[in-house]
Amino acid sequence: MVKPLIEEFVERRIYSCRHCHGNGQMLMTPAEYAKAKQAHNSKRAKKIAAGKADIGDFPPAVRRYEAKKPPNPECPKCHGEGIKKTLLRDTRTLTPRGLYAFAGVKLVNGRAFVMYWEDGVIREVSEA
Repeated sequence: MVKPLIEEFVERRIYSCRHCHGNGQMLMTPAEYAKAKQAHNSKRAKKIAAGKADIGDFPPAVRRYEAKKPPNPECPKCHGEGIKKTLLRDTRTLTPRGLYAFAGVKLVNGRAFVMYWEDGVIREVSEA
């Protein structure tokens, strides 16, 4: 029997954290920025209506968060370690060796497991 390589079914990726490229600020996606700005403007309007001091404008977005950038070794939060994720590979792109060993995918409580044959036993791996 041909022994599959586990790399055929899963891959490990390391993404930058939200502080890696923010120059001391936590970066946000455009949707997160819009939501935070709306919450700030609502809070500001309530304070002004109550006769309290104005808290000022919401700071402009410096840069947007892009997880696929490599981690920054100088990052104050993750110290260059980034965010590690284990991802299941697309089964449509398996090699002949991987297809031979592939035994299916099962879902347990919303979590996907890829099953494969190894040494006559079905083994499984999942995303972390």
